[in-house]
Amino acid sequence: MAKMDNFIRDTKNSQFLKYLLVGGLNFFFGLIVFYVFLKILLLKYSIALTITWVLGLLLTYVINFSWVFKPEDRLSFKRHFVKYFLAQLLCFGLNLFSLRFISNHTAFDPYYVQLGLIPFILVFNFLTTKLWALKAERDNRLTISVWQNVMGKYLNTFMFICIIGLFLGQLSYFIWALSRGFDISDESYYVLLAIHPSAVKLFNSAQHWFTSIIWQVTGSLYLFRLSGLAILLCTSMLFTKGAIHACKIISVIGSLQKKEKIIVYACSLSGALLYGTTTNFSPCYNLLDAATAYSSIGLVLLTLGRGPDYKTKLLCFFSGCILGIAVLNKFSAGLAIMGLIFIFLIFLSNNIRSKISGVCFVFIGILITLLSFILYHTITSNVIHDFQFGMAVFKSVQTEPTLTRLIRYFWEFSSQIFWSGIFFVLLFALSIKYLKAFDAHLHRKLTLFGIVLVSCYYLPQAFTILGIQGIRWVFLTALLACVFAISLFISLNKWTKNSKTTILTMGLGVLPYFTAIGTGNGINTQIVGSLAFWGCLIAILWISNKSQNENKNLSIVTCVLFVFIITYQIVVCSFAPYHLNGSIWEQDIPTEIGSIGMIKTDQKTHDFIDELTLIKRNYIKSSTEPYLCFYREPGIALIIDVVPIFSPYLILPKQSELMLAQVPPAVLKSAIVGIVLNDKGERPSLPAQFSDFPANYKKCGELFCPYTYSRFQIWLPNQ
Repeated sequence: MAKMDNFIRDTKNSQFLKYLLVGGLNFFFGLIVFYVFLKILLLKYSIALTITWVLGLLLTYVINFSWVFKPEDRLSFKRHFVKYFLAQLLCFGLNLFSLRFISNHTAFDPYYVQLGLIPFILVFNFLTTKLWALKAERDNRLTISVWQNVMGKYLNTFMFICIIGLFLGQLSYFIWALSRGFDISDESYYVLLAIHPSAVKLFNSAQHWFTSIIWQVTGSLYLFRLSGLAILLCTSMLFTKGAIHACKIISVIGSLQKKEKIIVYACSLSGALLYGTTTNFSPCYNLLDAATAYSSIGLVLLTLGRGPDYKTKLLCFFSGCILGIAVLNKFSAGLAIMGLIFIFLIFLSNNIRSKISGVCFVFIGILITLLSFILYHTITSNVIHDFQFGMAVFKSVQTEPTLTRLIRYFWEFSSQIFWSGIFFVLLFALSIKYLKAFDAHLHRKLTLFGIVLVSCYYLPQAFTILGIQGIRWVFLTALLACVFAISLFISLNKWTKNSKTTILTMGLGVLPYFTAIGTGNGINTQIVGSLAFWGCLIAILWISNKSQNENKNLSIVTCVLFVFIITYQIVVCSFAPYHLNGSIWEQDIPTEIGSIGMIKTDQKTHDFIDELTLIKRNYIKSSTEPYLCFYREPGIALIIDVVPIFSPYLILPKQSELMLAQVPPAVLKSAIVGIVLNDKGERPSLPAQFSDFPANYKKCGELFCPYTYSRFQIWLPNQ
């Protein structure tokens, strides 16, 4: 009994027991009030719940202030109430976030999940109230002083461990996932282009000229993906090296310590790895576009501060050669990146000779690359014809006029930057107005706190597992753009001190948008493929702020937040991978797929591939058989190991008619035909060349496709 009396008399224990009693009182109070508003006054449950929460907040504040924690002698609804409200809101947000995340990603009942969360939420709520919201002013000053000393001594080390740990976790996950999952749509299209480059005509991208070389070296889907991952990592490291060199030359930063260099590289590589959450790392025009942007920009930035010697000219020439590859892969993005490189050379080089020679050698490199690949694969007249034809095919699918698309790009870019900036400025202004009065520099800490809080609220929406891929990318890029805007804002005096620092910073900031130009998707959703530019710049701006005590802590936290958001996106995308039937954790059954090797898939995909493989053995004699699929699902050609005609990706009847008009009728008549049935189980409209289908064809199989949740048929021509 004596021990129990001492336990109760102890101030800390007494406060906790009183806090529990107040919580119990609030529970019963809430039940009664909610019942009155819902059953007697007949209000909507959402309104009743909101009123109940507000009244409970006021009740617990008054009792906790006057009886439990007693921060002041007289009850006050000023600064302590603002803190108390924020603490309760944070607790509620974390509770909701944890409940939704665990319930959505496990088989546990939400009721029992909430029961398990209650002890943790209770302790967290008690600590935030005791140590911050309702803490006495004298203790607050002491706590802030101690906290600042601890932050100054250990923050950089702690953040360094966080950034490196998160990055290594990302890299380990992607290496582990390379052997898992089979994308029957986008990735299969890219792989077919690499395997059968001679069967594909030059459209608005010549990606198969380059990916076919990579496939010849690798020869399997696993190694093909591994090569794409290696290309992204190596080129982003080259860019980071160039960016660090350029920032030293124009005096954004001085000499770097080893830890600082590691953080810059880790943030940059983390931004590059975000590409892996869109499609896999199989080389394609998007991956090559990002890689060529990284390497060409990096090489040019390495020339800054040098005279027009042979090394500078060689670097510019190689940058031009890489830009030539970018133009052939995605000409609109390649031209945009080329324009920015010319701006860097003209405005950042030290003398007129360096400017002129740099631009000339870049241009020479571009021309040599273009002419070499074009003449090797075809003749100039064919290239012009094929390019014009490819644009006609592209316009048949993407009906948006070029000028309209450019205006849309500008609007999407401007709106994202605008709303990211507005969000931060409003939060910053509010924190200054209401919170600056009672804690020095507290507004900056609370600004970051608010950003984290809003991020936690939006993360479940941004990364929702609904299969609506475009929507989640809008939220994701808006969140990352906000972090980028914060980094620019708190480093304003560093990157605006002269014209060179401003041009370099703004140039690197818009580069993700330049690499996305030419996409039919929203440009804000496409920038996720090349965010090494932002990661590197955010880390460099942190280093530039290290001499400013008030900004350096916030700057390093933005680095961690950038890497954390990417890590969170990777984790959530593993539960709903792009164009896969199940989560990445379900892809654990070894499956042999045609000539591309062994890949681990889920059970439904494994069974589907087995059925198709059996049809191939019974009906398809040779791997050189021509093949057409109406519509989409190019991965079928990989499974049954056949050669697509003209293009592996037939999307619409009009587009297919344009392409098949270029194919000899005898080849069309000998082609195996795959058909994806519509939702009603009916055949879709076929191109005019197949107006008499299924005459002279026999059906050799019909099976359920787990990717599209539809029936799929294979037809063979009568011999």
